[in-house]
Amino acid sequence: MVEFENVIIIPYRNRKEHLELFIKNVIPLFEKYLKPFKLVIVEQDEGKLFNRGMLLNIGFNEYKDKSRFFFTHDVDTLPNDICVKKIYTKNDYDVIRISIPHNLSLGNICKFTSQSIIDINGFPNYIWGWGIEDRALYYRYSIMNKTISPDYTYNLFFNRLYHKSNIETYNNEKKKISDYENEVFNCNNKDKQYKHIMSSGLNTLEYKIISRETINENVEIIKVSI
Repeated sequence: MVEFENVIIIPYRNRKEHLELFIKNVIPLFEKYLKPFKLVIVEQDEGKLFNRGMLLNIGFNEYKDKSRFFFTHDVDTLPNDICVKKIYTKNDYDVIRISIPHNLSLGNICKFTSQSIIDINGFPNYIWGWGIEDRALYYRYSIMNKTISPDYTYNLFFNRLYHKSNIETYNNEKKKISDYENEVFNCNNKDKQYKHIMSSGLNTLEYKIISRETINENVEIIKVSI
């Protein structure tokens, strides 16, 4: 049963200051333009490298069949009123690229039809640490012939928060994953591409919910172990 027009998912760990600013400044805009909506913060516990793709998959899985659209949204990017009104409300593609780091990416902020997320099996679950998962998702949408919008990045419409962190560099294992994703995308073998897409994603997702916290009627934090 569809309960929400929009479910916005934030993959999260150790960014309390940014999350408080997001809830204070952005939730009023969602209440103004995106009702009925739910903001779902999926928080990863400690002990492993951050896995953005898997956390977003968990959000998709927990709210599957409950929303027409899903947003993937980084916590350190705050849209303003004009941005939410003009871009977040678009719905004429399978995926709307609201703010992305590069042209072969579905990262940072994107809006997806719920059915398209199911069709492409979400993100791969095996990408740990910073990077690549946004490109892997772009490849999946392209391989499955889903419609992708132009890049709607308008820097004037966002406040990007500064975050000091030790970003993982591309080690040998990360490069192997990146090279393989590129190889699959460019191989022109539809059977191989489809098997790859179905080998890891929503259909192989495993996680444990540690806790659920309701901040208000529109905001929930789900802490998970993966």
